[in-house]
Amino acid sequence: MSSVLTNEVDHDHRVVFRMMQEIDRLLEAPDREGVRDELIDALSALLDDALDHFSREEAWLFPALRAQSPSFDAPITELERGHDALAGVVQRMIHMVRVPSAEHGQLGLLAKRLKREYEGHVVAEHQLLLDAAKALSPEQRQELAKLMHRE
Repeated sequence: MSSVLTNEVDHDHRVVFRMMQEIDRLLEAPDREGVRDELIDALSALLDDALDHFSREEAWLFPALRAQSPSFDAPITELERGHDALAGVVQRMIHMVRVPSAEHGQLGLLAKRLKREYEGHVVAEHQLLLDAAKALSPEQRQELAKLMHRE
């Protein structure tokens, strides 16, 4: 029932999780030559990808769901807060990598926090989409899926 709505975000989530795995791999070799540049590139790519995903949701999906029912407002507000928090963690990590005296252990802790927060965010987002699938007609679900494909 919800596959029309979840397919797009599932793809985005898989991409983000793969990017986080690459960041974890890079954090395992903190002293390797060039790893700081690779980390900045990987974190910047993660941030860009996440911001694109968040922008699509906030520009198209969330307003459409809010227009359908006020019951979606509270979970959407929480997801929006999550977007800001997740972006903030990645930005902090980028800053720490750029600062030569950054504590490597702190980067690892932030990477763990990022993964934990993102996993919770994915669960909340899926719940919203499942609730939407139950509340909306097949035509409304199709329309929302189309909105998720807009650039």
